Amino acid sequence: METTLKDDVIYITGSSAGIGFETAKLCLQNKATVVITGRNNENLEKAKNELLKISNQVIAHNIDVSNESEIMDSLGEVYKSCGKIDGLVNNAPSIHTGKIIDLDFSAWRTNFKANLDAVFLSTKKVLPWMINSKKGSIVNIASVVGLKGVAYMSAYGAAKAGLINFTRATAIEAAPHVRVNCIIPGAVLTPSTKRAIPNDEMMEITKNTNGLAAVMGHEIAHAVAKHSVERASRSMAINLGTQIVDIVSGGKISGASRAAGVDVAGMLAHFGINNPFNRKQESEADYLGLIFASLSGFDIRETTEVWKRMKEANKGKEPPEWMSTHPSTSRRIQQIKDWTPGVILEYPPIKKM
Repeated sequence: METTLKDDVIYITGSSAGIGFETAKLCLQNKATVVITGRNNENLEKAKNELLKISNQVIAHNIDVSNESEIMDSLGEVYKSCGKIDGLVNNAPSIHTGKIIDLDFSAWRTNFKANLDAVFLSTKKVLPWMINSKKGSIVNIASVVGLKGVAYMSAYGAAKAGLINFTRATAIEAAPHVRVNCIIPGAVLTPSTKRAIPNDEMMEITKNTNGLAAVMGHEIAHAVAKHSVERASRSMAINLGTQIVDIVSGGKISGASRAAGVDVAGMLAHFGINNPFNRKQESEADYLGLIFASLSGFDIRETTEVWKRMKEANKGKEPPEWMSTHPSTSRRIQQIKDWTPGVILEYPPIKKM
């Protein structure tokens, strides 16, 4: 079978390791000429030497993609020497994490420089060449964090959300001859991801890519199931219901609250309605997360091990289940253990086309 990338020139940012490096390997295996880029020259040379084992059609540019002159000059040099750029993969990541109240503006901007500004610059440079040749493909690597708000990753998530929108706009402007797509990967334990995990304890709990997939699958499930919307709707309904009951009771509930100095109705609703409902959502997210991770090719048997490590890490800190918005860790472990065989059987990994 003739390879589809033969004689194509593919430019990949952030390709010294992780997703970019693996993409470069696949492109070389399919006979393309590949340009890899990276900020760390030592890592870039190591990557180049590894890739040369596959093919000698490797070009390495030691640049910072967030530097306008460096990325523009690099792309121009490749176009001048090769006469074309058929594919652009915008992968270079920059992940600076932290609470919003602790994050300084320079860290916020750094996320945008590599994850969004650099994509704008590279796209602006190559798009006229591709449109003129009526051929080309641009692939932007985003993240599931761009689809759902994640604590400690507000800047990275905002930049990736912008990248998803930018991809859609570019696809419209580049049509019909240039294809522009966005890949939104879940958990991939790359060097950048390891650096982004908030602390060593969380790294120890996830352990590996399968463990990270368990956590991300759960978070994606919350977004897919629109649990935040359900929670907001339920809270509004409970508040309204409480007011109605208080009116019907002639103000006895609000009177009891004033006498006790606490919100009696609120406490009853919180522990008797809200918490059980939230625990149900968490269990649903656990189950859906297993399905998503299994379909994506991860070993979901690791999920049970993740929660066992979580239980050990939180030993003595976990509140009684009735007081919590989450199922007890012991219940979670047992549920996941019970679900896993069925999910593996019913939802095997999606086969590559």
